[in-house]
Amino acid sequence: MSVKRSNADADSISRKKPRTGSKKGKRSTNSAPLKIEERLKRIQDDSWKDDEAKELEGLVFGRSFAEDGEVTLGDNDDPVQLNFDFGEGEGEFGHLEDDDLFVVDGAEPESRPPQEDDDQEFAPDADGEDDDRENDEGATATAPPPPPKPKSRAAWHDPSDAAPSSSLAPAAPAARLRKLRRAPDENIADLSGKEYESRLRAQFKRIHGDASWVSKARAHARGAGADGEDEGVDTLAGVVIRPKTKRGDGKLQVRRLHDVMSGEGQGEIKSVLFHPSERVSVLAVGSSDRRVRLFGVSSTAPPTLVQTLHIPSLPLSSPESLAFSPSGREMLMSSDRRGFAWLWDLEGGRVTRRELSAPASVLDDGFNTRKRKREGSGVSFPSFSPTGSLLSLATEGVVCLYDWRSSGSQGALVSSFKPGTAKGDGGIAGVRWVGANTLSVLLSSSTVLLYDTRNTARSSLSSTPCVGKWTDEGGGFRGSARCLGTSASYGEGAGWLSIGSSSGLINLYSPTSLAQATSAEASVHPKPVKTIENLTTPISLLKFNTDASMLALASKDVSGKNAVGMRLFNTQSLTTYANFPTSATPLGRVTTVDFSRRGNGEEYLAVGNVRGRVGLWAVEQ
Repeated sequence: MSVKRSNADADSISRKKPRTGSKKGKRSTNSAPLKIEERLKRIQDDSWKDDEAKELEGLVFGRSFAEDGEVTLGDNDDPVQLNFDFGEGEGEFGHLEDDDLFVVDGAEPESRPPQEDDDQEFAPDADGEDDDRENDEGATATAPPPPPKPKSRAAWHDPSDAAPSSSLAPAAPAARLRKLRRAPDENIADLSGKEYESRLRAQFKRIHGDASWVSKARAHARGAGADGEDEGVDTLAGVVIRPKTKRGDGKLQVRRLHDVMSGEGQGEIKSVLFHPSERVSVLAVGSSDRRVRLFGVSSTAPPTLVQTLHIPSLPLSSPESLAFSPSGREMLMSSDRRGFAWLWDLEGGRVTRRELSAPASVLDDGFNTRKRKREGSGVSFPSFSPTGSLLSLATEGVVCLYDWRSSGSQGALVSSFKPGTAKGDGGIAGVRWVGANTLSVLLSSSTVLLYDTRNTARSSLSSTPCVGKWTDEGGGFRGSARCLGTSASYGEGAGWLSIGSSSGLINLYSPTSLAQATSAEASVHPKPVKTIENLTTPISLLKFNTDASMLALASKDVSGKNAVGMRLFNTQSLTTYANFPTSATPLGRVTTVDFSRRGNGEEYLAVGNVRGRVGLWAVEQ
């Protein structure tokens, strides 16, 4: 709206006395520009200003006064010379408007020159002139804060982000999406795809938090690790605080995963076995229904059934019924009630039958036929050597060694011997590799024998020498020993060895004590480093994990509602874990246990029971 004034109003305004000017009420036409020029000169001239005016101007405008018109801006060491020369008359800036006297730098962040490091930019002068920046009156010119670092631009933009979330959200119940609302009456379907994604991220972060690598990356971006101290502390903490081979005493970090099998019609679980490669997360399960199932396991998804093999002629009977070859390409399936075994070629998908029987020359050499029938003519305790060159097993009271590396599935018998020749030794209770070239044999009378297999492939069938023999403490009578557990060593030395008895006691032998048993002094008998007394019923299972830092011990004969038939033992601290398993852990009567090789910072623990259930846990390191 415009307002028009009449001529009379204009005349009355012109006759009014001016507020400022000469006494006559007349204003000079040249007085205004002269006063502006005088004011500018007066501002530029510092001679009339006292110390108080200079101090006030320095505090308000950030100026510090020096000689010859030198003005220092901020805390930089290099002064910037600003010359205001207006000359005579109108001056150089007299024709400019007030808004044109100031220029706002609108350049892009990318066009700014690279700044120096903070240590160099704010470092004091060598001559100590950093203290001279403070003027005589005590006023200090402060530098403006550095501009924030520009955020990197997105490489590309998805047009679907602007679409409604109803086309992006999965088909989930409405109750699950309520947690994403900001208001009670808000409809999640009306949100854009970008907003829906941001709310999902916020909800995930609220529940799980940031990952450790995200926090480190953000701290590094903020400059927290510029001097490398934080990185060194993190590296040192990973070596000292979180060792890979030694777990904390007393407690074990365990996370339960989805069950592999729920026990619906499969029968008793006879054997569980992980693939020997840490890159292949496959678990083989053998049950009493004469089926072998392969499952793909993961810590984030339920197990998936990969393949099932049904062998009606082979009743799986023990935890050793399944054995992977060291390469992981083949699986040997056997039974202590059959004198043959099946070999499953996992790559080619072929299944072949192998006859595994002791030679007649060894059986006829004073061997009692009735005793042989009582012990059975099946294949017991099959296991591959750590190097994969030999396959050991027991059949008809005889230990047989097959050359597996040179001829594979058609491996030839290279050695066979009878470990129990003395009266009262009893039958074979276990055959295990305790070193790359050392085979341990346990008799039911608790007699332990160690055999050297280095020259087996180049010798006759009965030339495998016995390099160590002793009787386990607490044994000495037939039936006192029930099972044998070892951790095979890949070097020349021996690993760990454990012996479970019918009374529930377990004697644990360290590699040092086994080295004494194989020494030249035959009178030296190794002593167990620990006797585990957690169970009171006959031991049916002993299993070491891959690095021998933990031993699983179980008894199938445990009874009682709150009885725990399985324990985990730490071989580094020689203590039993107290927090797992407990009476609340759904184990049942345990029949088989196996550990996976370590991968992605954790290892899996699979436990099978008599009801056909296979539980899975992740043991974090």
